[in-house]
Amino acid sequence: MTDTPVSVFVSVRLDQGTIPLRPHATVTGSLDFEGLGAIVALPDALTIEGDLLLRGTSIEALPPFLTVRGRIDLEGCKSLTTLSENLNVGGDLDLELCHKITNLPHNLIVGGNLYLAGTRVCAIPLMAVIRGEVYDLVRG
Repeated sequence: MTDTPVSVFVSVRLDQGTIPLRPHATVTGSLDFEGLGAIVALPDALTIEGDLLLRGTSIEALPPFLTVRGRIDLEGCKSLTTLSENLNVGGDLDLELCHKITNLPHNLIVGGNLYLAGTRVCAIPLMAVIRGEVYDLVRG
């Protein structure tokens, strides 16, 4: 018998805009909260084995020590002001239309492409590792 991937849809009740997971939790699949405006925070030290899809949410900051093995889609998160200082993304990081983002964390690791259209980011920190292309860096 072989293991077959199964998609599971989980209904969660938010606690004042926070996903009810304990700090240091590991999610073995992806988290897809695209367009769910009530999301404003994630637990600290969260590890996600798949993708993190938060496009169009009201997330304000990414938590410390966030690790996502897949991609992170934050396009259009107009309340987002801060990225995790130790953010580690295995795939692409999409920050398009995140108008309040002005800088990137010093220890940022992105395994894929970095999308910056509509942000105010004008420099990549010296210690950051971007393995793919950087798109739409503001020229200042």
